[in-house]
Amino acid sequence: MDQFLTALLSPATLPGTVLLGLCLAYWSFVIVGAVDLDMFDIDLDLDLDLEFDAEQAAPSVADWGALSLKFLNIGDVPLMIWLTAFGLSYWTASMLIDQGVNYDLAWIPILGAIARAFALGVVGAKVMTQPLRGKFKEVETIDAGKLIGRRCEVETSIVDSDFGRIRINEDGAPLMLNARTHGEPIAKGSAATVVDYDPEQRLYWIEPVPLKPNDGPASQGEPENS
Repeated sequence: MDQFLTALLSPATLPGTVLLGLCLAYWSFVIVGAVDLDMFDIDLDLDLDLEFDAEQAAPSVADWGALSLKFLNIGDVPLMIWLTAFGLSYWTASMLIDQGVNYDLAWIPILGAIARAFALGVVGAKVMTQPLRGKFKEVETIDAGKLIGRRCEVETSIVDSDFGRIRINEDGAPLMLNARTHGEPIAKGSAATVVDYDPEQRLYWIEPVPLKPNDGPASQGEPENS
């Protein structure tokens, strides 16, 4: 046990141990509905034509950087899924390759070990997330206009003006959509209606379903005799 803890906290493995711990905490919050799956997502909206002629400007360094991220599947899968895959790959590579090496706390070999584990972590994350490319873009193909007026259920702990996710039941898998409300927060499990869609933020705006007359507190008891 002591050897395992020593390995976890070794200079080369420590970054992977910390990252995996943070990812574990994040997924715990996702499971209880406290945060959104795409809370830390980045949107790499690229429309680059690499077959340009002499009259066209070449892609900038930022464009090439964004293309590199796209190649690694960053932006095509939720960022936290990618980071979890990277952290697991980094940690595994460091534990298997760099344990038992006496670095004597010398920075050059330690940095070399970190760079080696980092490179293997990137390759591992690319391989593990490759089958997930495009799987999280399916919601974008839905005609948002057809969802306006649909009934939904609050999936997260609440939906308010800053946070929330809803579920709309379909014949197949239910749709899980990011949502907000202009009014009071709506609690988990409550029924609501989709009233609008913001294409720029990719958010659905909802309102609570009004109570029917027979759902009010006055109808819970027997009617009074006149």
